[in-house]
Amino acid sequence: MIALSVGPSRAGRVVLAVADALLALSGVALLAGSGRLAGGLHSSTDGVLFDGRATAPGDPARFDDLAGVVGDLVRLLGLCGLPLAVAGGYLLVRALRRAAWLDGRRLFVRGAVLTRTVDLGRAALTVDARQLVAHDPVTDVRVRLPLRGLPPAELGALAGALGDDPAAARVRDLMV
Repeated sequence: MIALSVGPSRAGRVVLAVADALLALSGVALLAGSGRLAGGLHSSTDGVLFDGRATAPGDPARFDDLAGVVGDLVRLLGLCGLPLAVAGGYLLVRALRRAAWLDGRRLFVRGAVLTRTVDLGRAALTVDARQLVAHDPVTDVRVRLPLRGLPPAELGALAGALGDDPAAARVRDLMV
């Protein structure tokens, strides 16, 4: 098995993980904070008139009726934190899990959730300066492997795994 150096360096992964965790936490804080703010807004105005005097329920000049509407709007605004939390969590998992390796002629690429694998011997291959795209017609799996930044030894191992395919020559050209 040959591990391939895809994605950022170890230090870069730490920076990405911290940034993604902050994004996720800001989304959670927005969700939780808006709920607490809306609840506190409603309870702090319960039974108070606009001029500060206490009143009975049902009085049209009560603050808590207005606070209920504002509180609902604040809760809706807090829902904007949900996509932030989900996106931050996904990006965090992706930054920590992303990997690729060769095992004989099989290429494995692990993303945030799935690990995809193709047999390079039977896959339809496309290579450009940035990536290798391998599509296995039997399993209908498509894998993209970024080639930029791969060291020459790893590019050589990949070219060897590609065998006689014309894509192997294009990968060897990137070794220079």
